[in-house]
This record gives sequence, C-alpha cells and structure tokens, in this order.
Amino acid sequence: MTQVAKSLPKCLEIGDQKLDIVAANTYDDNISVLLGNGDGTFQPQQRIALGDVNPRAVKVIDVDGGGKPDILTANDMGSVSLLLGNGDGTFLASQMFATGGLTRSLAVIDLNGDGKPDVVTADNLRNQLSVLLQR
Repeated sequence: MTQVAKSLPKCLEIGDQKLDIVAANTYDDNISVLLGNGDGTFQPQQRIALGDVNPRAVKVIDVDGGGKPDILTANDMGSVSLLLGNGDGTFLASQMFATGGLTRSLAVIDLNGDGKPDVVTADNLRNQLSVLLQR
C-alpha cells in the first residue's frame, strides 16, 4: 500500500491505458501522480505543487488536442489549474484560470460544438457555475 498524501486526498482520477492515478491533495496544495506499470502496480508517486490553491477535484483529459493526457484541477481558491502533459508522465508548469468562490468540482465537455473541451465548475459558496470556453 502506498501512502499518497499526508493530508486528506479529495479526488482521484484514473489516467491513460496503463491506469495511472492522479489525486488532488487539498491541504498539501499539490497533486500526486502515480504512473501505472500496466500490471496493476504503480511507480513511486510524483508530487506536483500547484501553489496556495487547495485543489479539490481533478480530471485527466487531453485539453489541448495534443494526444497526451493533461490534468485539470478545481481549486478552493477560486480557480482551475491546467497542467499540459508531455506524454511521458511529466507536465508543464500549471496555468491558472480564475473562476471565483469555492471551486469544488469540475466537468469537461464541448459546450459550444467547436470540437474543443470546455470546463464547467461548481461554486458551492455562491451557488453558481462558471464556464471556461476554450478558444
């Protein structure tokens, strides 16, 4: 059994064909990435710092159409973090997009029919949704 985080992981997402695991570690302000070996075991975890954002939810999806898994996190501090994947289990530095309030969950779907994934977040402090359209 591998300990993923000291603080309470809030969300898990399963990655590519080798079943990688990504966990949002809210109180550590990071995510844990465990790359699958393809046989049910995992490589040692990599922790990726996100800054003072308190990540609550995570999604693994190809956001930029590059054919590589990217990571999105919904953050308590009113933002979404995007980490573009390099295709080898590593990621570029996170980009932040403001949503406001307490962003606790996110969904990814093409809302405007342009073939690009868009992000919808839920803010339970203000009881509202935020939409981030990709251009």
